[in-house]
Amino acid sequence: MQPDLDKAVLAVDGGGTNCRLALEAEGDRHVVLLGPANVSTDMGLAAATIRDGLGRMAAECGVDYGALCRVPAYLGL
Repeated sequence: MQPDLDKAVLAVDGGGTNCRLALEAEGDRHVVLLGPANVSTDMGLAAATIRDGLGRMAAECGVDYGALCRVPAYLGL
């Protein structure tokens, strides 16, 4: 079942070793773990990792990528 994204929150925790994306929607938490996303050492890789994570999150939750990209996001990079 697709989560309702109207009140969802997305968090991105980047880092040199790994990156974690978490989506909280309707009381359910979805987490995607990825490789490094350190904007200080490689901005291009960090951006690519986060984009990949958003795609994986959208697929895991069964939602449109564009809809997920409109969810308020908090980034720790």
